[in-house]
Amino acid sequence: MLGHYTNYIKSTCTKLFLTVLDVLTPNSCPACHQFIRHPKIFCASCMNNIQPIAPTILELFPGIYIPVHAVTYQENLTVRSLVQAQKYSNFARVQLARLMWSATLLPYLPCDYVVPLNTYSSPRLTISYKIAQLLASYKKVPFVSSGIQLSGINNKPLYENKHIILVSDTMVEQTLLCKLVSELIQYVPASITIVVAYS
Repeated sequence: MLGHYTNYIKSTCTKLFLTVLDVLTPNSCPACHQFIRHPKIFCASCMNNIQPIAPTILELFPGIYIPVHAVTYQENLTVRSLVQAQKYSNFARVQLARLMWSATLLPYLPCDYVVPLNTYSSPRLTISYKIAQLLASYKKVPFVSSGIQLSGINNKPLYENKHIILVSDTMVEQTLLCKLVSELIQYVPASITIVVAYS
């Protein structure tokens, strides 16, 4: 009996907290600015504008094929608005990570390590660093934060026959991508996969 009242009080307090939160800090859809409740990423109409795309395959080096999983195409203004917003807002960044988690095959991909795509350019200041950190926590796998952690022959046993996922909000330049992949393939990983918000 006491447990029933405890659950009721917890439920009521949670609803009250969410209501107060909606009044004090109303959340809006990052694409159309329509007011929405906090657990949602976009309003229903904007969510319908996101057309899922099939994974593509990049051949960066002869015989080296890298699958790329993206939420949608670069031209999609709905996702682009969220990518722009998350540069200035931690909440938008979490929402973008949630979108990448729910709208790609990331939850089902084999993964031993998550690495930010632009790992050589001030990693702690980059957006991909923060997105990769969030997605690594969702995936419950180690997060490799910089190129320094990747480099060194002593690290070969760590990455050999492992599944590595490279993460970013947007696709990086091919030269930077080739640099990172060329370093990773020295460790003979089982697979290298890229996950981005849009390509």
